[in-house]
Formats: sequence, structure tokens, C-alpha cells
Amino acid sequence: MSDMRWLPLISALLVAFGYFGYIMQTKFRLLLVAQHRERFFEQLAVRAKNVFVYAFGQKKMFKEKGAGLMHAFIFWGFLVLQIRTIFLFACAFDPSVKLPLHGPYTFLKDITELIVLVALGVAAYRRLVTKPARLSFSGEALLILGLIGTLILSDFLLDGTAFALAMKTEA
Repeated sequence: MSDMRWLPLISALLVAFGYFGYIMQTKFRLLLVAQHRERFFEQLAVRAKNVFVYAFGQKKMFKEKGAGLMHAFIFWGFLVLQIRTIFLFACAFDPSVKLPLHGPYTFLKDITELIVLVALGVAAYRRLVTKPARLSFSGEALLILGLIGTLILSDFLLDGTAFALAMKTEA
């Protein structure tokens, strides 16, 4: 394309990737200081199982049932939304990109977003009102909850706008 409408997006991506590279360079230097041990294949099946049980399954979060379920919903919902984020980036470069299984995914995404919004409300209530002893007040935690909520609300607005435009063109 010859027009310059892509310039702000590409500029922002270059800055973001540059900053990411800078941060990763400092972390990589720390890794270079560490001693190397050949252990990739050591207990590979156990380690792979633990990724699913503890990372994706969020097993440790369920020690406190209600809070664990709330945290898991936020985590799993965020994973579901990553598909949408990647899709929207692709659409920025090529608006004709279509998401396979668009209808079922959109339905799942909308239900998930609603559940995550409720979980975010519960999380904010716990942090600001009930204040369990094991949670310390953290502005950073509230910022993260707010950013996830903003992401979800903006996605609802985007879908609503697209739906309204489609209805307008059909009429």
C-alpha cells in the first residue's frame, strides 16, 4: 500500500519490540552467567505434565476455592482473548483476514468475557473492600485488573460497533 496509514502502527510496534529486546538483553546476560546443565530431557514427561497441571490448569490457585476459581477464570479468559488480539493485529494489516470457526469462537469469547468481567469485579471487591490478610494492597494489581477490564470492554465496543454497522448496511 502506498498510503501512510500503516506508519503509526508499524512505528509503535518497532518501539515496543525494541524495548522488549532491550529488556530481554539484560535478562539474557543474567542467564549467560548461570552454569549450564544438560537436563532438557531429564524427566521430560513429568515436566510437560506439570506445565499443563500448574501453568494452564492453575492447580495451586485452588487452595482457596472461591479466589482460586476467580483467578483461574481471569487467567483462562485472558488466554481465550489472546486469539482475538492476534486476529485483530492481522486485520490491521489485511482487513480481509477471516478467523476460522468465527461464529463458535465469538460466542465462546463473549461468554468468557462476561465471566471474566464478573471475576474482575470480585477481585477488585476483595482487594478494596474485604481485604483478606494474605493480600497486600497493590496499586499494580488494581492497574492490571483495570487494564484487563478495559481490554474486555473495548472488545465488546468493537463487536457492538461492527454489528451496528452490519445492520445499517443491510437496511
